[in-house]
Amino acid sequence: DTSAGTATTTPTNPVGNTGTNQPSGTPSDPAQSTPTATDYFESHHVGAGTRQIGIDLPAGSVDITVLSGSGSIATSGGALSYAAFGQPYTTSAYGIVLKAGETLTVTGNLSMKFSYYTEPVYTGVPSSSDHQALYTLTEGTYLVGRDILSGVYDITAVSGYGEAFTSDAKNGTGFSEMMGVEDAAKNYVGTVENVTLNEGVTLTLRGCTLNFVRK
Repeated sequence: DTSAGTATTTPTNPVGNTGTNQPSGTPSDPAQSTPTATDYFESHHVGAGTRQIGIDLPAGSVDITVLSGSGSIATSGGALSYAAFGQPYTTSAYGIVLKAGETLTVTGNLSMKFSYYTEPVYTGVPSSSDHQALYTLTEGTYLVGRDILSGVYDITAVSGYGEAFTSDAKNGTGFSEMMGVEDAAKNYVGTVENVTLNEGVTLTLRGCTLNFVRK
């Protein structure tokens, strides 16, 4: 998802949060430090899991906006550290520098948008043999290989119900399913196993939030 956006809620009570526009432990002023939507290079949807910066998620300077859920978020270098992030706690963070080689760890059911106001930088390619990742994706369109790694996934509905499909589904090799939480819609599938997401195709979710666990 390459749509850009701006954070709408001023950060409160950060724990050790630092960035290019703010000292450690001090919320930044959105009116002074937040770029407009047209200033962003690109944005990524990020959910629970551990990602290597520069490989699973590009390095660069970002503004973070919570889309839904809550949990914790931290980088191994300490530039970002919230024990409680998301609704009803802090719902945005500005001027965060993601450094290549560090790891980003997200817990809970957080769904966030990372908007890059410096050019995103990839420093390597993930190993398909030993790299496991978990993504929580909300409604939207994602590019496999950029927003989510290619590979084989088990997919589980987290909330809502609707359609999930890949752009190569029409030729019979892709994925297309009506998915939803079982108690919300009995006619929808709650879990699908061993789904292959091929490099370069788009993945679209409509009306549902899904967990993707890479095998």
